[in-house]
Amino acid sequence: MMKKLFILYLALVILALYTPSVFAETVKLDSQILEVYENELVKLASQEKFDNLFEVMQKLVKNALSTEEKIIKAEDINVMNFKYNSDSKIIIYYQLKQK
Repeated sequence: MMKKLFILYLALVILALYTPSVFAETVKLDSQILEVYENELVKLASQEKFDNLFEVMQKLVKNALSTEEKIIKAEDINVMNFKYNSDSKIIIYYQLKQK
């Protein structure tokens, strides 16, 4: 009986040692930040038709990151969160989807 309990205890200890590293790998987010003024968001939203605020933010990130050599599609941008700053700036937290 003691041998079975010891084996069970050992298995649980090994499982407990590996669990935090597994969770850490899956939860790790590599988010990036873009700061834009509120009037840029309003200007873009008035120029085109968007279904929701996150589509406007995707387009803002796309416009900021795209250059002549490197074009980024709006579908490759995942807007995770945003904050409104007191100085009329919007901070957009985004992630680029891996290909």
